[in-house]
Amino acid sequence: MPRLSRGLLALFLLGLLAASACRAEGAEPPESPPAGWPESLDDFTVTWTAEPGIDLTTGPAVAARAYMESYYLAYLTTDDKYLYPGFAQAVDSNQADGPDGTEKLWPKPNRPKTWVGTARHHILRIDQSGRDVAVVGCVYSYASAEKTDAGFEPNIGGTGPDAGISAIRIGLQAPEHEADLAAQEGPSRAPLENVFGGWRVTNHQGGFLATAEWPNHDKDVEQCIAQAPTPPEARTFVPTSPYPRSAFPVLPATPGWPAKPDAPTDQPG
Repeated sequence: MPRLSRGLLALFLLGLLAASACRAEGAEPPESPPAGWPESLDDFTVTWTAEPGIDLTTGPAVAARAYMESYYLAYLTTDDKYLYPGFAQAVDSNQADGPDGTEKLWPKPNRPKTWVGTARHHILRIDQSGRDVAVVGCVYSYASAEKTDAGFEPNIGGTGPDAGISAIRIGLQAPEHEADLAAQEGPSRAPLENVFGGWRVTNHQGGFLATAEWPNHDKDVEQCIAQAPTPPEARTFVPTSPYPRSAFPVLPATPGWPAKPDAPTDQPG
């Protein structure tokens, strides 16, 4: 083959490789299969309740549930395989210099942690403006703890009876055509399919793991404190102090996720 022809062929092949790389870089990542609930968190569950009129089993509440539960699992295990199916397609990338609430859309774990007990959540309201939706609610992290060599340290991040109570806001973009999903409730602790339904997660603020900067945040915290599921005298913990395992009971996941047909429940016994 003439030298010139070989050169043109080489350039042609390089062009093909570059084009393929560009397509791969811009392509949606493949949807990960369900990994189930990690064994290291067998004694940890997540529960959800809501104000009257808010359906926890359909629409934006389901996307918010799937997002936050995924976040906990990947953060605590330091393994993205525990992100629920569809997370990579539904959640925007972290933006270091973006608006408040976009810097921790994906969890940034630093070491594996074992939590026990139950992280309780309560949705206060769902705000909507066009296709922009915000799920605003409460996280009661005091009912869970981190396992240490000394015992179990409550997830409170402060002192006093209101420590371990925080408001949370999950920003979403509604799909043009929402996927037709069955009601998302059942005996499983994690979903077995993509339950995001076409919703995209665009913002994450508050809770136990992120900062909070939205308007009326303080009023939302006040409402969360007023609606705490346990009285102040039952939730007075000392930060970084070890407690017995019995101080953090494991509640059944609520509302939970549909189980695979004929599959045994994975709820704690």
